Amino acid sequence: MPCKCSVSACRGNYDEANKVAVFSFPNDENLRAQWLRAIPRKDFKVTKNSKVCEKHFKDGEVLRLSTFYIEKTGETISAPMKRPKLKQNAVPSIFPGCPLYMSSSSTVRESPSKKRQRLEEQINLAVSESLDSKLEYDKKK
Repeated sequence: MPCKCSVSACRGNYDEANKVAVFSFPNDENLRAQWLRAIPRKDFKVTKNSKVCEKHFKDGEVLRLSTFYIEKTGETISAPMKRPKLKQNAVPSIFPGCPLYMSSSSTVRESPSKKRQRLEEQINLAVSESLDSKLEYDKKK
């Protein structure tokens, strides 16, 4: 029985006719955390059987050919892999069919002091531009 994709609303490997490659979650904690942030699924617990299918990775992130360079002859040989592999730091980023609220990232609220500083800078800029335009207007009179 093929492994199925853990991404919500994905039907990867549910249809026996359309098999797709699936990948286990990375062992590296930082990369695993990136995957969990990227996958639109709340309170998801990763198990040894949790997989993500190739539909959620960009084309260049899934490797299907192994390429070797022979120095003596200067030849480059490519051979298909038995099982596709992911590039080293690949993170799932394509989530078709998911509701928008699941795909959108949460916004980080600006702290009051930074907001105040930003507004003061905007006001100061507007005042200086206004004074400059008044000076130019007075010169034309």
